[in-house]
Amino acid sequence: MALTDTKIKGLKPKEKRQRYTDANNLALMVEPHGRKYFIVRFKSPITHKYRTFNIGNYPNISLLEARKKALDIKQAVEKGIDPMEKPKIVTLKEIATECLNLKEGRVTQKHFKRCHSHMELYVYKELGDKDIKSITADEVIKTLKPLEINAKFDTLQRTLTILKEVFRYAHMRGLIITNQIQSIKSDMVFKTHKTKNYPALTSIDEVRDLVEAIKAYKGDIRTKIALKLSLLTANRPFNIRTAKWSEIDLEAKIWTIPADKMKARSEHIIPLANQTVEILKEFKKIDFKSQYLFPSQLSKTRPMSDGTVNTALRRMGYSKDEMVAHGFRSIFSTLCYEYQHKHKATSEVIEQCLAHKTANEVKSAYDRSLRLEQKRNLMQWWADFLVNYNNCKI
Repeated sequence: MALTDTKIKGLKPKEKRQRYTDANNLALMVEPHGRKYFIVRFKSPITHKYRTFNIGNYPNISLLEARKKALDIKQAVEKGIDPMEKPKIVTLKEIATECLNLKEGRVTQKHFKRCHSHMELYVYKELGDKDIKSITADEVIKTLKPLEINAKFDTLQRTLTILKEVFRYAHMRGLIITNQIQSIKSDMVFKTHKTKNYPALTSIDEVRDLVEAIKAYKGDIRTKIALKLSLLTANRPFNIRTAKWSEIDLEAKIWTIPADKMKARSEHIIPLANQTVEILKEFKKIDFKSQYLFPSQLSKTRPMSDGTVNTALRRMGYSKDEMVAHGFRSIFSTLCYEYQHKHKATSEVIEQCLAHKTANEVKSAYDRSLRLEQKRNLMQWWADFLVNYNNCKI
């Protein structure tokens, strides 16, 4: 029979402790000396043993308050929480370190270190020691605001992405019931800037002038060939300057860049046009006694520095606002799309030549072979286009 305040007040103590039950395992205990108090019996979802939770004395705790507490305990148990166990505090720094450490070996060392560095520099000071369950979306937004104020938009976006990954991990681990920051949209809560494209020459006349400038370049032969290879292959500047002879098969006319040197961490195979092979065969006659195509002038065991090609472009008269090393890729992309009606290659093939992952990538050996042939046709068209438009050898 359910308890009422009238009934509780009328209960008299007896020689032995008495127990009067209510809903949700709530009970009122009456001691022989007259003390009355509420308890709840429940089975711990952790130890699977029955436990007794003492809610408090009546009338200090009213029947209404006791019933609410009993319902709270029932709901906690249903969620797998033992209300008598002290909640374990897991700090953001603890779970973030655990989450990010799982990346090691799956991403480049540079990316791995950058993830940890961003959290150390921009997050941990304000939120690192806080229980991850208690962190709100508003706190995250306020923590990242200084990056917006200092116009570090790219850093802000990367840091928010890392935080969202950490919170998703915590949610999967059951450390948070809901992902508090999942709904944060950076374009709604932060100022943004337009995507900065790498400066590049994209008109036909500008590219013709660039080809002529590379041909007339009087600097180190390694730099000159690196400029030509950048234009003919559209590979990333890092892959150009760290290229090794072991990656290049001049007979098969293929350059295979290993996964650990690629941004997407997957092997990139780029066919070499006849003109590119001819240039490399002639260049190989110069023996720099190095595994690298373009060893540093200071040490044959190291590749040329990352600023070499940009410095050469400045010597050729191009400012940093007109052309940079990465701009060769933009030239290839822009003109390949502009003349797609000529070479007939699909957008997917163009993107694969740029080592961009595409949505429709397939894995069978036949499809890989077919795509390689399609890429070969496009790269040969590109070299022919450069030569024919300039009416001379590149």
